[in-house]
Amino acid sequence: ASRLLPNLGSFNKYSDVGYAGLWGYTAPDAKEYALLGIRSGLSIVDVSEINNLKEVAFISNIKSSIWTEVKAFKNYAYVVKDSANVGLQIIDLSDLPRSARVVNTITAYPKIHTLWVDAERELLFLNGGSGHNTKIFSLKDPVHPEEISSFVDNPYVHDMFARGNRAYLSEIMSQSFSIYDISDILNPRLIKRVYEEDAPYISFHNSWTTFKYLSIS
Repeated sequence: ASRLLPNLGSFNKYSDVGYAGLWGYTAPDAKEYALLGIRSGLSIVDVSEINNLKEVAFISNIKSSIWTEVKAFKNYAYVVKDSANVGLQIIDLSDLPRSARVVNTITAYPKIHTLWVDAERELLFLNGGSGHNTKIFSLKDPVHPEEISSFVDNPYVHDMFARGNRAYLSEIMSQSFSIYDISDILNPRLIKRVYEEDAPYISFHNSWTTFKYLSIS
């Protein structure tokens, strides 16, 4: 039998605007925040007290989009919006809960649909939108990511997940997902592409592993 998870707290300040992506961020002082994608920007919510959820900062966008995706790396948030031509926003979170601010905006790819951060390898992946194939950036300098590589032979990628030396790409409109060897990040190598002929046209939306590493020959 299914069981409902208990609702420990609620935050619904932007119900009239609409929500998109969500991610978590833990500050150096162990305080926890929700990075909540809003169609008009990014809401940063202090969730350290479940009965007292409160917004501590809001980063607005000039253009609204139904797609807002966010990931965190070190003391920064990375925000993308497909269809809004705002590129990649990099937000400094180090002064929370007092404030947060945009410290860089990268517009080489104005429309980005989703993103993934591999914190262990200090890598940023950008999917969909303006760039047909997935772009890979180094986060050695978190404020100024450097584009270093891409998955050059893949179809349109909606979302992805990377762990260890493997990347899993969800190719939403191709009835497929692919697995890449990224041990050499400058030359990602396709291991296998899996097709599902019976899948609908819009399929393989995203992916995630349930184990630490996968070995495929």
